[in-house]
Amino acid sequence: MSPHDQRMPIVRTNREKVQDLLKTITAAAQDAMNVYDSAGYDVPCLDSPVQHPIDTALDAIVPLKLAMRVLETACEEICTTLANPAHTIGKRMVMGFEPACLRVVSNAGVADVLSSSPSGVHVGEISKRTGLEESRLARMMRLLASRRCFREVEPDVFANNRLSQNLLSANPVSATVGIWTDDFNKGMAALHHALHDPEYASTRDPGQSPFMYAVQDEITNSKGVFDWYALHPEKQKRFGRGMIGLSAVTGALAVLKSPVWKALDNNSSVCDVGAGVGSFTIKLAQEHPHLKITLCDLPEVVKEAEKASFFVEKGRVEFLPVDFFKEIPEGRDVYYARHIVHAWHDPGALVILKNIRKAMRRDSKLLIHEFVCPSPCSGGRDLSLSSTQHASKTSRYQVPVPNLLYNMDMTMLVMVNSKERTLADFINLGMMADLELREITDFAEMHLLEFRVADADRE
Repeated sequence: MSPHDQRMPIVRTNREKVQDLLKTITAAAQDAMNVYDSAGYDVPCLDSPVQHPIDTALDAIVPLKLAMRVLETACEEICTTLANPAHTIGKRMVMGFEPACLRVVSNAGVADVLSSSPSGVHVGEISKRTGLEESRLARMMRLLASRRCFREVEPDVFANNRLSQNLLSANPVSATVGIWTDDFNKGMAALHHALHDPEYASTRDPGQSPFMYAVQDEITNSKGVFDWYALHPEKQKRFGRGMIGLSAVTGALAVLKSPVWKALDNNSSVCDVGAGVGSFTIKLAQEHPHLKITLCDLPEVVKEAEKASFFVEKGRVEFLPVDFFKEIPEGRDVYYARHIVHAWHDPGALVILKNIRKAMRRDSKLLIHEFVCPSPCSGGRDLSLSSTQHASKTSRYQVPVPNLLYNMDMTMLVMVNSKERTLADFINLGMMADLELREITDFAEMHLLEFRVADADRE
């Protein structure tokens, strides 16, 4: 074929690119509505102050998040493309006021005040019941209502809606809001200063994170943020509830529907490593009663977890106090670790993985349930194991992922000097611990990575 016969690549105009984005937005919105249609429900009403049935349906988490991942990203891309860039930067530079307002109204229990009156409560009454100055409270409520959290039914009269019901004190998401806008915000505010302090600028020591820089007058010779929480029992308790709420934010409980659990034989043993207060462990036991589960964490955490043991049949869950930096229960069929590896920089993460590997049998598997960060320029293609001989399950959408992943990465930086990892990071860590990544499954916000003992099938 002569050079003249070769087809020139098709060059799309910028207008055509925007039109393609519009098609993507329409298709993704339809996919989201189909989730509600397939379950027999209408789409939610934003003004409703109660949960929609789909909000807690495990089967709906992944398909809805997959659709929203595309919809949110495409909407942001089209707005950023068409708007004046100064307009976009201006919007982003003032985004910090929304979390600040969320912190105030969440801590004050505003959503609880509104819960008794679906038709709305005047800001004067809210002020009396919360102790917040009326005119300033009204301005904060108006900002949040403009962001569709609460609704202003008439001037200075506010009511709960679909978003604000997550701020009710009984909802664990309110605790998640609390730790992010209060505790974690200290680290975010100190990031600039920590990066310019020679003692903090380049260290990976969790005791010298930007957060620890911010609280250095409160605690000395600390190993990290959890030493600080030990000095603040109420905040420590809120942190535990906040982690439960984080599961709702990320849709982490969708993994309960993974076929990996049903494929296990009766009485197969599962060890939940660093299980916390058992928010996942208990639900796993309820969803899959054929499994025998070990919940392991530090003694004081296990003590709290045992309070929830009445939710499962006696003897189905073993509560075992351990320090995963020292030992892991041996000989389980499956080891499961969620939000554990991301809290430690590579040396600490490697100690944990090596201890798990030491506890594993040759036929055991390790399931790591974490965020996996792709490069924004890859369109998610670097989340695939297709370059290896292993199975890969990825979304049919290949567009940039929402920024929650990268915000979580920054959270790990400012709080514990750690990071969210790429797929290559996980593969390399596994290799150093004599573990081989066999499969990665996309759960839309997080991923489930299945590791086996390296070369176990070839012995």
